[in-house]
Amino acid sequence: MRKIIFAVVMLLISVDLFAAHGRTASAVPTQLILARSEGVMVLGAFGNPAACETTNSNIINVDRVWVPRSHAEYETIYSTLLAAMMASKKVNFYIHSCTTVPWFGGDMAEYNQMTVGDVRIFKD
Repeated sequence: MRKIIFAVVMLLISVDLFAAHGRTASAVPTQLILARSEGVMVLGAFGNPAACETTNSNIINVDRVWVPRSHAEYETIYSTLLAAMMASKKVNFYIHSCTTVPWFGGDMAEYNQMTVGDVRIFKD
């Protein structure tokens, strides 16, 4: 019985280790694009920590982070991003998943999505 419990625990841990999440590179936001009432796309040299994919080579999906308006801290995050952009301060995000965004390529591209977690702003 202990072996079964151990195997289940190890399986759960390994699934989390290979999930598509992680912290972006720290970068100054270069552009904030408000997509109607859906959220904000943040552009900067953030990389692609969730290894999001695209099926259209004309769509750039790296170095972009999607923050949906449904995020519990959306207003605070948006204000923080505006301040960072105006002051040329670096930020980074904790990314939990990839998602498609209808306004940005529909189902042809996935973007790094901040669903929970944090955004950090750096002094230097």
